[in-house]
Amino acid sequence: MKTTMKTILIPLITAAACMADQPATPATPAPPPSPAAPPATGDLLKKTGDIMMHYFQHPDPGIIGELIIDVSKAFPDTRQCNAIPSMIVFFGEIFQSNPGRVDEWMKTASSLPEDWQQIFRTALQYAQGKIPDVSTAQTAGPSTLDACWGGYLASGDKKYPEAVLRIACSDEPENSLDVTIRAAAWSASSFIMQYDEMKKIAREFFADATERQKLNFAGRTNEEVQKTVFGTVLKPEKETDDE
Repeated sequence: MKTTMKTILIPLITAAACMADQPATPATPAPPPSPAAPPATGDLLKKTGDIMMHYFQHPDPGIIGELIIDVSKAFPDTRQCNAIPSMIVFFGEIFQSNPGRVDEWMKTASSLPEDWQQIFRTALQYAQGKIPDVSTAQTAGPSTLDACWGGYLASGDKKYPEAVLRIACSDEPENSLDVTIRAAAWSASSFIMQYDEMKKIAREFFADATERQKLNFAGRTNEEVQKTVFGTVLKPEKETDDE
């Protein structure tokens, strides 16, 4: 869980946009694909991204078998997929919530390339509690954040974003910037502005936070996020110590 990974927003959404922005190479026009032809990789990235980013709002176990196949097609080379920690916990949460469908889904996964089979076997281990709950991790890296967001997007369970928020408002070593803490603040800010559910979670979390934690988070976010969470912009004039 210590491998450096970007958040699920990057590989599933931005990658699709980047591919769409690539200029076309002049060539003889190709005939249109038949209706049975599989969608282009960019289309799959957008499709899987849209489903995963909103699954907790509209959970539908009926689409998971197809999603398992689609994510493997969207990333045929797992070495180029930066979202593996997110996917493991995402699917792990779904497996845990739907035990009666797991055999069916694992049978679907068994037809995939070995790397993807291993990813779904690991997701099943997470669902079975054989891998510790990532939201309770004692040490954290960027991939821990990714995994937490994957769990949240699958379940809507606030324990995952609360784990990220605890990191985002923690103290940094003096005269240095902590990459994981800054990534936590950035990703939490992004989710807060995107989801009403996250706005509520963040407001409740910081209602019980210390003043120092509030100032720490405020110093790592923009004014729009601060107004959304705190109702005002926090501008500390001096270091605040917890009593």
